[in-house]
Amino acid sequence: MNDFKKIFESHYTWIEGFMRNVRRYPEKTALIDPLRKLTQNYKLLNAEVNRLSNTLMANDFQPHDIVMVLLKNCPEFVYAYIAAHKMHGVCCPVSFRLSAGELAWAMTDAKPRVFIYDVRFDETVKEALRLSSYQPEHVIVVGGKENADAVTYPEFVAGGSEEEPAFVCDYYTYDETLRLYTSGTTGRPKAVPLLSINEVLSAHDVMMELPMNDEDITMNTTPWFHRGGIHSAGPAVVFYAGASLVIMDKFNAIDTLDYAEKYHITYVIGVPTVLDALADEQEKHPRKLTSIRGCIAMGSPLEREAC
Repeated sequence: MNDFKKIFESHYTWIEGFMRNVRRYPEKTALIDPLRKLTQNYKLLNAEVNRLSNTLMANDFQPHDIVMVLLKNCPEFVYAYIAAHKMHGVCCPVSFRLSAGELAWAMTDAKPRVFIYDVRFDETVKEALRLSSYQPEHVIVVGGKENADAVTYPEFVAGGSEEEPAFVCDYYTYDETLRLYTSGTTGRPKAVPLLSINEVLSAHDVMMELPMNDEDITMNTTPWFHRGGIHSAGPAVVFYAGASLVIMDKFNAIDTLDYAEKYHITYVIGVPTVLDALADEQEKHPRKLTSIRGCIAMGSPLEREAC
């Protein structure tokens, strides 16, 4: 029993599931970003994750350190999420709708070693850094130029090794791997820690409920910084299952249906208003959507008229 307990606690982890897919399906499409015209298979995705992981570890990133991300849905979000798992760290996505003051408070509360943000939120981030009593050691900007506060993502990972990082300790399924923050509607945003076992069981829950497997291609139209975005057939589930993920930066009904037709998407995930907009657009300009197996609504039930 003790041997089983040890094996379970060190191997029944989210990152073990991802690496299983890298080994089994290296040439299988993992990620599609239509805006950048970028497609990566599991081998290439893992190489990008390793570049970030090795660069951070070379800069003294330690187990349980935090990588905070303020990003729209994008490849760098995925790299940071998986890299945190690999480094025994914690990925902490925060809402890009936070005010500078709320973001500063989250920084002070989480104390991230690394902060990665989208250049579109540059002014908010600069003000948050000014207000925060805690300053991340590494501030990295995606989609912009190097400035006094941040280095660009490509510059930061340039020269980073694509080899597997040298692990310093065994994985532990009860380690924190993800930290979300509430919206703060009833006060300050509150931290919600999730363990590796939480992410594994969340993935299994979605895979059984939909059902979903390695042959599926999903697109979650909501931001990934919340539970429904990252775990409802989002990155956490897709890359654990060995499936494929189509990235949507910001919801648009026309693009969503075009992507569904072009990439043969099997599951589309969104809130009821998203599904209403998709139904209206499809009625006006029908696409061939025979690949879709399900449309998943979250947040609130669909109105009877929409069903």
